[in-house]
Parts: sequence; C-alpha cells; structure tokens
Amino acid sequence: MRTSLSLVLLLVALISIAVVSTQETDAAEGTKDYVIDLTDDDKSLIKDGFWLVEFFAPWCGYCKRLAPVWSELSAHVFRNEIPVKIAKVNCDENKSLCGDHEVRGYPTIKLFLNGTKKDYKGQRTKTAFIQYLEKMLGGYTQTVHDKSGLNGLLKSDPYQVSYIYLAGESINKASDPLYTSFKHTAFELFDQGGPNFIEIEDETLLEMKVSGPMVLLFKDDRFQTFSQTPSHLPDWMRQHRFPTLSKVTDVSFGPLSESFKYLVLFAHETQPAHDEIELMKKVAKIPMSDDPQEFGYAYVVEYEYGSWLKRFNIEKYPAVLVIQDQGDIYYYDPLMRRLDDVTVPKFLKEVQSGSVEMKYTDAFRFYYLRTINFISTYLYYILAAIFLIPLLIFLKTRGGSDVNNAAVYKGDKVN
Repeated sequence: MRTSLSLVLLLVALISIAVVSTQETDAAEGTKDYVIDLTDDDKSLIKDGFWLVEFFAPWCGYCKRLAPVWSELSAHVFRNEIPVKIAKVNCDENKSLCGDHEVRGYPTIKLFLNGTKKDYKGQRTKTAFIQYLEKMLGGYTQTVHDKSGLNGLLKSDPYQVSYIYLAGESINKASDPLYTSFKHTAFELFDQGGPNFIEIEDETLLEMKVSGPMVLLFKDDRFQTFSQTPSHLPDWMRQHRFPTLSKVTDVSFGPLSESFKYLVLFAHETQPAHDEIELMKKVAKIPMSDDPQEFGYAYVVEYEYGSWLKRFNIEKYPAVLVIQDQGDIYYYDPLMRRLDDVTVPKFLKEVQSGSVEMKYTDAFRFYYLRTINFISTYLYYILAAIFLIPLLIFLKTRGGSDVNNAAVYKGDKVN
C-alpha cells in the first residue's frame, strides 16, 4: 500500500514538473524577440517577399510603447509559421533607408510585398496586426469564375466599391500593362473595409457587351468603364475608391478622413430611411470643386456613435458636420435645419470661402499633437538651429569685439 502511494506521489510530481516546464518554455518563447533589425545596408532585402517594418526613433515615446507589442507579434508570426518577416529600422542610425521610404514621423509602419510598399493605418495592437496580416496574405485580388460568385461580391455591401479586371480570351496578363497597373494599385488600396479587386476572364459574367482587356468600376449599383491609358489607371482608381455616400464605421472613418480635405458628415439619430439616403446622395453628387479629393460624404448614426458625436455639441438631429484632421477641427451651423440640395451646398461654399467659424473639439490637444508632430518631423533641424544660432551670434559678437579692439589698438599706436 505504501509502495503504491509512493508511486502515485512520484507520478504526480513528474506531471507537475512537466507542466511547469512546458509553461516556462511557452512563456520564454512568447517573450523571445524575432524582430529583424534592418540597416542602410539591407535595402535590397525588403524587395523580396512579405515584410512588415516599423520605422522608429529610440527617443520616441510611442515607439517605446509599441516595442513589446512588436516583439510579441514577431513571436506569434514565428510560432505559427506565417510567411511574413517582422522588422524594425532605427531611423537615428539609418537615415538613408528611412529617407528612401519617406518616413516623416514615428513610429511609421509599412508593409512591403516584393518591394511594393503601403502604409499601415490600423490600430497598433497585436490583434489588429494579426488580423491585418491574415487579410493581406489571403490575397488582395479575387478570381471569380461564375455569376453567383461575382454577384455575391458586388451586392454584399452597398457601401463597398468593386474594381474588375476583365482579361478576355487569349490575353497574357503577365505582359498586359493594364493588368500590371491594376495589380499594383490594388495592393496600394487594398485594406480592411476597402474596395473589392476582382479578376474575371469570361465577359458573359457581366451581362453586358464588353471585351477585354479592360477595367470596370462597380459603384452606386452601376458599372463604369476605364477608358484611358494604363498610366492613368492608379489615379482613376484612387479617385473612385469610396462610394458617393459612405457609412461611418470603425473601419471606414480613418481612410475617409485622411482621403478628403473636408469630410461632410450627415449625423442622424437613427438609421436614415431610404428617401433620406437618396437625398444625401443627391447632395453628394453636386459638383463643389474641380478637385475630387476636396469633399467626401458619409453619414453617421447617433445610436451607434453617440459618445463620439458628443464632442461636436450637436443641438438637434439630423445635422451636418464638416470635419478636418480626423475630427479635431469641424464646422457646424446649429441654425441650419433643412438638409437639402440647396441649403447644404450653400453651407459648403461658405466653408470653402472661410466665412464659417472653425471649431475645435479640443484646442489644447489639437495644437499639442501638431507641435509634437512638428518636433518629431524636424527634430534634427531644430537641434541644429538650437546649436548653430547661439554659435553664430557668439562668433558675430566676437568678431565685432575683435574689430573694435583692433581699432582701439591702432588709435593708441598713432597717439
């Protein structure tokens, strides 16, 4: 009996040791850093394969907070054998590499696919990075072979734009400059909540008389055809990446506010009815500027984003806000009650002309963030000025003193 009890205790002890050892191994592997350090000598490395690269400065507070997240992300990628390299670049020590990729603030995160790059604009959490990589690695274009698959993509979301490359028969896509331009621009614009990028070879799927190679846009429930040279395709695709009227979501707000100088927001207390949506679209289609990137249009529902809308002090719904700088600056007229295709364009013209008072959601935060951004962008110039200006003043003062001393010395000698 005593022998059996001893064996049981020994077995329990061995299992406990094994569990603790496994936990320690997992913990150690979880904290191990698999981040690749890139330098100016590694410029050619990121031209091959998938890379997610952080450009940072050692003195940057945001970079220090991101460091453990970046380390955990690299360990996750390593353990799960995800085919992407997680890297970082110290811009204080590798100015050439950071300059080549137009790094203006820290941290800047860019994704590279065989040398083609795009900025990461999502949240800076481990979960957000993993979701982003899964989406990007899943393929940024989709090949469709039947009508049901095509209609599923085109009709699934009324606020999503779709681009279609039609190859047609006997077309070698690899040698088609239109296809090359389409692929490069698709990689640039592809993101969470962004457009669909679709490839088809059978023109009968479109139920319209077309022949490839060509690129079509499906927007606001109708097709448009690209009719210019391949070199103009990127600008055309960037210009039409949003529907005439978007709906504000956690994913769509960032790209919308960054893509337009003015983002016109129709704020509704509840989900607007069909006729209200059609009226907003009618307003959005009225030409306000020769620059297609000056005005963007979207609507937001107070029921879904009430806490965020409180910062704008809206007195009554529905209302129109014109925001800049992701909502730090905005224009709002509480006396405007009619949101129609006469009143709203008139208000937008007044915003353009500068006759509407600009408001701040938080003036201190606005100027603080811009000051910090200015300092981080031009830090070396500021430091150089701090050092050189006193030095030049000193040398000039010293030079003047030497001249005066020389004059006094000459005068003494003459006397």
